[in-house]
Amino acid sequence: MSKKAEKYNTFGKRLLTVADARRMGDTGTLANAIYSNKRCREIVKIREHKKYTNPFEEVEAIRRNIQNHLTQDKYDEAWKVPSQYMYAYSVILDCSLDYLYGKSEIMSSDLEVADICQKTGLSEDAVNCLVENMPEDDGDSDEENAFSYTSWWSDLLCGDSYYAIPMSWFSYASRIVEMNDIDKQIRGSERAEKEVEISDIYTSLLLNEDGNHKSLQIKKRNMEDSFLGAHHRMLSCIEHFLLDYAEEWAEKQHTDYEEKYYKEALKIRKALKAKEDKK
Repeated sequence: MSKKAEKYNTFGKRLLTVADARRMGDTGTLANAIYSNKRCREIVKIREHKKYTNPFEEVEAIRRNIQNHLTQDKYDEAWKVPSQYMYAYSVILDCSLDYLYGKSEIMSSDLEVADICQKTGLSEDAVNCLVENMPEDDGDSDEENAFSYTSWWSDLLCGDSYYAIPMSWFSYASRIVEMNDIDKQIRGSERAEKEVEISDIYTSLLLNEDGNHKSLQIKKRNMEDSFLGAHHRMLSCIEHFLLDYAEEWAEKQHTDYEEKYYKEALKIRKALKAKEDKK
């Protein structure tokens, strides 16, 4: 939608979020979508005394109503927006009314997706990825070697990897925060030093202004070893689980190949032996 989000009311910002997510972040696009949907067009039908001579005028009227819902203070709360438009927004944007009314942060109108999100704490995008990439039939023997994104993530979510990988990442990310905090402390001290100059050497030392904040620089260098160690542990942890999982997965592939190759090789050798015996 053309205006900045700050110009929208509370409901408008919420509608903007889901409209952008559905690639309909423009009032004209949304108005045309509502008009093109027969059921929605009938529900948001313009007042009878309004006479429009062409579809464009009706679409424009719908667009103006949408714009009012987005910006006018009287529509700040979702329950103040006409119910027929709330229904149309829900249908066109494939969005739950609970989201539009601010009762949930889950946009999807799919109750199963919403239920999975609520029970697992996974984001809507994550659940949609898992659902959309779910193989139609994991039990099909002809597809035993097919790669499945869902199965891959499912296996890594089990056992030690569920805890170890995110914890090793968190340990490393926490070191980044600590390093950033020291940089912020140095920059903040330098800004204050430029604005208020202190000539007394002892006071400067107390404020850690010893040679371009040497004490903080030393502290930062001492932290780098911990930082690099956490980085190495994170990569090692991820590498360990990925390598182990790759080997386990590979072991399960082509389990009948040895017997298959044996029978083919044996058949060839028997045929060659038979020819040899005839000589």
